[in-house]
Amino acid sequence: MTHGAHAGIGTLPIVYFGTEAQKKKYLPKLATASGSAAYCLSEPQAGSDAQNSLTRAELNKEGTHYILNGQKMWITNGGFADVYIVFAKIDGEKFTAFHRRAHFSRIQARQRRAQDGHPRQLDTPIFLENCKVPKENLLHEVGRGHIVAFNILNAGAFTLGASCVGGSKHVLMTSSKYAKGGAKRLENRLATSA
Repeated sequence: MTHGAHAGIGTLPIVYFGTEAQKKKYLPKLATASGSAAYCLSEPQAGSDAQNSLTRAELNKEGTHYILNGQKMWITNGGFADVYIVFAKIDGEKFTAFHRRAHFSRIQARQRRAQDGHPRQLDTPIFLENCKVPKENLLHEVGRGHIVAFNILNAGAFTLGASCVGGSKHVLMTSSKYAKGGAKRLENRLATSA
């Protein structure tokens, strides 16, 4: 889960929609895993209806930063990511994608719970409280965040399916070897006890 969220939905928005400057700045670290990424789309009231987001972005009066306020939920890697892909509505209307370094002020990730079936994988809520994001950290275009969000989720579903099939093949192979070995051990035990 950690690797999939980082390499897929966390990194791909910059790969597909980032400017050349954004790619040069972030992709070398993300590609070598010397940095990690998280994808912050879902909200308590807007899990599957992403455009119903309540997280807002307002351009400051100097025109240099967007100020983000809102909450994101169920964020894989949220507690330790170095880069966050965050979706918010500029002026409460224009659904837009941003990227943000973790060391910027006023972002809080709180450990929540282990996901079902993944006891070591924690997802977190993310609280954005007057969080400053430089204007140049906008991804794609103002009001076109849905293009980023849905293209990345479509790619993520495809790669998640492929990784699940690969994992299932490995589990079946390992289980088959174990079962064959167990049958052989039982045969040997029965032969020696007779």
